[in-house]
Amino acid sequence: LARGPDSPLPSMGDEWRDIRDGVLRTLPQLSPQLNALLRDMIAADPARRPSAMDLIQHPLLITRKRTRPLDKDVQAEVRAIELRAAKLEAALQRLGQDPDQIAMNEMPVVGSAIMTRTASSGSSRIEV
Repeated sequence: LARGPDSPLPSMGDEWRDIRDGVLRTLPQLSPQLNALLRDMIAADPARRPSAMDLIQHPLLITRKRTRPLDKDVQAEVRAIELRAAKLEAALQRLGQDPDQIAMNEMPVVGSAIMTRTASSGSSRIEV
């Protein structure tokens, strides 16, 4: 597969035996780091091969999308909401009320959505 989609698979000759033995010739179109990773992945001894977890955490295989931090505006909004929630909980505790036990019939969320909590069950749902 690393050779490309148009490359035929090796026959049962020397190249096939090399791959089965974990010997992979350097592929010049790939970086030295990727060549090394491919060699590790086809190691003849399975104990020497990287695990699936090793592979998904490998710097060469991590995609930008997965590592991109949240937009700064979104991070600031999240921090502001967390701060407001902490202040509300502290105020309720000062009043001697347990925030988890208070029945909030209507609590605005973002936009036009409303979060409603049922006093008897304590469950919540969002209505738009």
